[in-house]
Amino acid sequence: MKTTLTKSLVASLGIAVLPQLSFAAVQAVTAYTDDASISTGATGNGTYGNLTSVTIGGIQYTNLTGSTANLNISSSQSSGTLLGLWINDAPTEPPRFDPTGLNPANATDRQNMYDQISGGVSGLSNFEGAANILDDSFFQFDRTITAGDRIFIFDMGTGDDVTFELVDSIGNAIGDYTITLTAASFGGGLTSFDRVRTIRGDFVNSEVGTVTSFAGASFQLSDFSGTTGDLSQATGLRSVGNSNIDPSLIGLASIPEPSASAMIFGVLCGAAVIFIRRSKR
Repeated sequence: MKTTLTKSLVASLGIAVLPQLSFAAVQAVTAYTDDASISTGATGNGTYGNLTSVTIGGIQYTNLTGSTANLNISSSQSSGTLLGLWINDAPTEPPRFDPTGLNPANATDRQNMYDQISGGVSGLSNFEGAANILDDSFFQFDRTITAGDRIFIFDMGTGDDVTFELVDSIGNAIGDYTITLTAASFGGGLTSFDRVRTIRGDFVNSEVGTVTSFAGASFQLSDFSGTTGDLSQATGLRSVGNSNIDPSLIGLASIPEPSASAMIFGVLCGAAVIFIRRSKR
């Protein structure tokens, strides 16, 4: 009886503090939570705001870091080309990306609009995004990417093909390290929403009536292919290879520091030993 109790108690403590971690290669994001700071109106099917957690490989990560996006969308400035996407609270709500008074033929006005869209992809907000970003779009995390981090991407749709290379803090490539994702890399259907508004390359706002959803994918430094470069200098990503992704956000998900987990586990195991010894008296 005591042997069974001992094994059961220690096992339960271990599972509670140190869950079975799965670090497969590219993995889909299967769930998320947010602070629901953005309502969806009467017909919305999900909640939107700033992400508070993502679930990858059965593990819920709550230590999240957003990126600062610097998107290359200047070549997309043409009539009818989608540039920005955002979820609408209600049909009468002002657009997230506001081209009012901006002239798409004016270089300064174009840059103003592009900066708005880059800002929408930055951080952890899941209600804005960019459509069909071009090569040489950068995503900086403002810290070093560690071996334990999972880089995750939310695509406003079902996922797209994209290749990234690693860059340092000033945008230089880290050797020849790259990773290629396909649409199949993404887990789709994270939520659905039925009011998505867009801004086109000619700065015309419109509302897309089709229902769409987020798709999420994640990967680690170990998933990059390459032979040269110092991975300890990696702080961000650059899109290469004719990407067509529609990113809502790109972030980092981290697990607790091993030392902290080990300390907690040690304290609980110590308490378990004391409990077992007392039960033998």
